[in-house]
Amino acid sequence: MTEKKQKQSALSAKELEEQALVQALDDRMIWFMHFMKKQILAESIDDEVITPPQFGLLYCLCHKEQTTMSSLSQDMHLTHGASTGMVDRLIKLKLVDRMRSEEDRRVVYVSITDRGRELVERMRDRRHSILKNIINSLTEEERKLFIKVNTLLKEKLDTYVE
Repeated sequence: MTEKKQKQSALSAKELEEQALVQALDDRMIWFMHFMKKQILAESIDDEVITPPQFGLLYCLCHKEQTTMSSLSQDMHLTHGASTGMVDRLIKLKLVDRMRSEEDRRVVYVSITDRGRELVERMRDRRHSILKNIINSLTEEERKLFIKVNTLLKEKLDTYVE
């Protein structure tokens, strides 16, 4: 008997069920992330592909009038250097603007441009269209269950956010 089979036979039925559930959830989450990444990467500006982290940065900026580079780095859980590199690329694509504070030259502000906001809105509209089609294919009972499970999953995952 192989070591893996010996280990499995030592597991209780409850542990095996838990292991199978964890694997199934992991498989679905990986598939979902891959699907969303493909949707995000499907959008391009001037033949330049927007990466998921760049989209995350644009999405973050979309909800603020302007923010400092330091605050943006913290919000994105990135080093200052990593966020600066992303902002540089997004400036070249005319999706983001950067300006220095007049009061304190060490402070750098970042804001999303109209072009960047339009990109985020187009991508949101595409996601919403996909989700609308999914929701419309569900029964009322399935919709309620779908929302309940996703809300619960978000609440549980929020406990792992730093």
